[in-house]
Amino acid sequence: VLTSACRAIIAAEAELTEMDRIVGDGDIGHSLASGATALLQLAPGWTARPLDAVLRESGLALRKSIGGTSGPLYAAFAIAAAQSVADGGTDSATLARAFSAGADAIKRLGGADAGDRTMLDALLPAAAAMAAGTTAEQLTAAAVAARSGAERTATMHPRRGRSSYIGDRALGHPDPGAVAIALWLDASAMSVS
Repeated sequence: VLTSACRAIIAAEAELTEMDRIVGDGDIGHSLASGATALLQLAPGWTARPLDAVLRESGLALRKSIGGTSGPLYAAFAIAAAQSVADGGTDSATLARAFSAGADAIKRLGGADAGDRTMLDALLPAAAAMAAGTTAEQLTAAAVAARSGAERTATMHPRRGRSSYIGDRALGHPDPGAVAIALWLDASAMSVS
């Protein structure tokens, strides 16, 4: 799942960069691809490792490899997810708990919420969609919810995040951070279906 998500982000580097040139500072594609590359380099060592250890190591690697604000936010997501599953488990309830904990950590750290036109507009609906089902069903529902949330950002007035400094000029264009969430969730869902 994780390697599929990373490969999708690397493949979308140019698309995300172009989107971010329109509504932000133009660095999200490169930044997220750097993080994904760092995770792919670590992935061979994760075989048979506990989920919390993999998530914790992912968070530390993302913090070091993703530039700008996205690095600490993705790191907070992964580390909070790791803490939420430290007691073990790899079932669908564990996945839902971890994803929700990660989204909540981003809310606390970044100070944004739903409707602020940030990555949370994809993450929060995705977390809510993971409430039930098998892991494959959860990831599919989360991917659909994230894609819908990312598309809705095109009509939101930016209050936080990368587009907040350009104001209404961002209208009509989706938030690149939210689109990135949808992309890696799509890839994750496809990898287990």
